[in-house]
Amino acid sequence: MSNKFLLILTSILISLALVSCGRGEAPPPGPPQEMMPLEPEVPPPGQQQSSPVTDVRVYFPGNQPSFTYNGQCPTTITFVGDITVDSSCTVTYKWVRSDGAQGPVETEVFSAAGAKQVSTTWKLGGSGWSTTQWERIDILTPLPRQSNEATFTLNCNP
Repeated sequence: MSNKFLLILTSILISLALVSCGRGEAPPPGPPQEMMPLEPEVPPPGQQQSSPVTDVRVYFPGNQPSFTYNGQCPTTITFVGDITVDSSCTVTYKWVRSDGAQGPVETEVFSAAGAKQVSTTWKLGGSGWSTTQWERIDILTPLPRQSNEATFTLNCNP
């Protein structure tokens, strides 16, 4: 995809997220303006800004908070996440790993209060390799928020 297309698509998604979650007004019609970083809105003194995202957590299949793998490598580790909202809105998020890698920005549209389950995988390891790593979800919109870090230990056979 071209950079111009990605810029336009990103502008549209951010605009939809802001409008859908009641944080702003739709942009004027016409071509998108140059992308500028979003600065968080600061609520008036004495008022706490609230987000429709009420919970975000990451775990392993079987609702396990942590995980240890002993065996042949490379192997694939699966992460599961729950994003919970208290009203209709659009949520953008990305997966972030302890090795510094980040997944693409993803979008979930909630038509009402509720929870949605998301997942990702990480393939890693080599003969005799041992490590402890984690993965989490970073909510980007409507307001930034981070999940817990789901930690796993990998012990690869020689």
